[in-house]
Amino acid sequence: MGRQQWLSRKEIAIQKDRLRNIYRRKYRSLFLSLFKIEGLDYEVDKYILSKIYEGVNLAAFKLNINSEAGTIVGFQPFSEEGYDLYSHPINIRLIPTNNWKYIPRKLLKNEEEVTLFKVDYILLSIVDTYVNRLVDIDMTIQTNLKLHKMPFIVTSDQEKDAIDQVLSDINVVALSKDVGLKSIQTNTPYIIDKLNKYRMEVETELLTIIGVKGMKFEKQAQMTTDEVNMNDEEINSYKNRMLDKLTIWFDRVNELFGTNIEVMLNSEYHDEEAMPEEPEEQDQEEEENAI
Repeated sequence: MGRQQWLSRKEIAIQKDRLRNIYRRKYRSLFLSLFKIEGLDYEVDKYILSKIYEGVNLAAFKLNINSEAGTIVGFQPFSEEGYDLYSHPINIRLIPTNNWKYIPRKLLKNEEEVTLFKVDYILLSIVDTYVNRLVDIDMTIQTNLKLHKMPFIVTSDQEKDAIDQVLSDINVVALSKDVGLKSIQTNTPYIIDKLNKYRMEVETELLTIIGVKGMKFEKQAQMTTDEVNMNDEEINSYKNRMLDKLTIWFDRVNELFGTNIEVMLNSEYHDEEAMPEEPEEQDQEEEENAI
């Protein structure tokens, strides 16, 4: 007898959660790879970008460490207390993510003792919306594939055994000759190719929001130069807006605390986008001159 091939609701839920976690880790890693922050201790840049990805506002402040250690800047979430005429926070209180003793517990003056970074949107929530759609597409593909492995349904006392054998890739099902059989064709259309294309389009839309170039689907080959340029501009608008906000914030951090923190696009990650077009033109000119 073949192994049971269908999944219980609990097993399906576990499978969906596994897929969601794979997608979440993938897009989180892509976002963390967008930027390079220099002038910080090891792993601090990942902490900052992770919190921004999660939609957490951060305060930069001076850690209460002895003077021999020099100025060390910390980054933690915060709550606001009091506002000026334009709704800018006057004072803030840090919300420590651990009990480290060097984190100030008192009220801190905004733009004197701390400077703040506020996210425009919660990227994690946006990613989760698209991830749920991608998981749904993957599960539909799986269902469509399973249905094409079972081109008929056998109605008999032995149908469970028969279906198990078919789903185990057995193309001849042997049953007792006394069993009356009735075959019903499923006529399930093959839609995996369309679902794969749709998944690529959904993923490309999400990558555009994150700021990553990801035109992998068939439509790319049909796009005109103007359409490609417009797509690149949209990708860069998300990415550059985040870069501008980080640059302004770190400039203020450097001004307040005398640090030298700098943020930039990670050119090692964006190798395709970082490749200049000028050398190709120069090569063509050299070939023409050689002729």
